[in-house]
Amino acid sequence: MPELLDKRAVQAVMHNPADQTGYGLPSAPTASFDQPDYVPESGESIFHPVKAVEDIIRAVNRLYSQLDLLVKENERQRTFKDVPVQIGSAYISYALDYQERKYLYALAGSALTLVPSTGGTIALTANVWSSISLPRGTTLTVQGGSDAAPATVWIRACDFQL
Repeated sequence: MPELLDKRAVQAVMHNPADQTGYGLPSAPTASFDQPDYVPESGESIFHPVKAVEDIIRAVNRLYSQLDLLVKENERQRTFKDVPVQIGSAYISYALDYQERKYLYALAGSALTLVPSTGGTIALTANVWSSISLPRGTTLTVQGGSDAAPATVWIRACDFQL
């Protein structure tokens, strides 16, 4: 009959009582709890001034890059983008592009009715910003317009509500 336990492995465990669990065999899941969370390196930063300075420089550079990303994100949030587009009836449509912003608004020089591809209508009052925050990629056309003389509409992408 074959032996179920490796005698050498059992003897190696028996020499160190701290490793014995259960029936005298080490348990992989609980053995990890016996190890310390932090094993200090042989060369601590406090004993090596050059390494301590390198660690400080590395931390400062990481903080600088994170701060730079935050400032750029803040600038991007505050600055809105206005884009003039021509919208017709069938062939000249506009697909909504948020340009990495949260909200979209439309401004027309005269009263228009926009028809989104998702259904329904959006009435644009002349010279008033109207919300057109619909799902990304939705196409807009002008109801009763023509492709020969498309309507000019200003689209504003921004991070704040008007």
